[in-house]
Amino acid sequence: PYKLELSNDGKRLAIFVVHPTGRPSHRIQLCEVNWSTADGPALKTVGEPIPAFHGAMSHDGMWLAKREEGQPSGQLLDLSSSPPKVVMDLGSLNHCQFSPDGRWLAVNRGEIVIWAKGDSVW
Repeated sequence: PYKLELSNDGKRLAIFVVHPTGRPSHRIQLCEVNWSTADGPALKTVGEPIPAFHGAMSHDGMWLAKREEGQPSGQLLDLSSSPPKVVMDLGSLNHCQFSPDGRWLAVNRGEIVIWAKGDSVW
C-alpha cells in the first residue's frame, strides 16, 4: 500500500494499493478491523476494490472522496451503503482531505474549495 487511512474508532481501514511496479494501481480496498483476535488485529475486506486515483476517507469511516484516473470529476461516496453509493459530484479534483472532526471536506481543484457537512447532500 502507498497510503493507509484508519477511522478514529479503529474499525475501518482504507488501503490505497500500489501496483508491483510502484505505480498506484488506482484502487482503494476497504477493510473492517477486528482487534480482538489472539494473534493481533485481523483484516476482513469489505466489498470490491473501489477505482480511485486520488482519495480520502473521512475519520468516522463513513465517507470516501475520490477521483478515478482519466476522469476530471471527483465523487463523494456513502460507505454505509453496499455497494458504496455516490451522493455528490465534487467537480474537478486533484487532492482532497477531511477535517479530523469530519465536519469539513477540502478539495484542491487548482483552487481550494471547502464544504461543510450539511452544505449539500453531504
